[in-house]
Amino acid sequence: MKLIALIENKSNSELIGEHGLAIYIEYNNKRYLLDTGASNTFIDNALKLGVDLSMIDAAILSHSHYDHSGGYNGFFDRNKKANVYVRKEAKELCYGKIGP
Repeated sequence: MKLIALIENKSNSELIGEHGLAIYIEYNNKRYLLDTGASNTFIDNALKLGVDLSMIDAAILSHSHYDHSGGYNGFFDRNKKANVYVRKEAKELCYGKIGP
């Protein structure tokens, strides 16, 4: 199994961080994306880390908060074949607080 953090709260000199989570997973010759973070920033990090998002076999949405689902439109622009899996309990609308 291989896990690569594409988005997390911390950044470094090469990768951008943001509030949220996106994990690339390789397991049994399959490629998975768990969440996308709050924006399309995970796409830039994936490129820097050598992760080809067009090769993802399946995407998984853990829950529908914006900081885990904000980059799915960008993912779908790059991958037309991946199945998407969502927990039954995650069917509510994505939400987040804007402002103070």
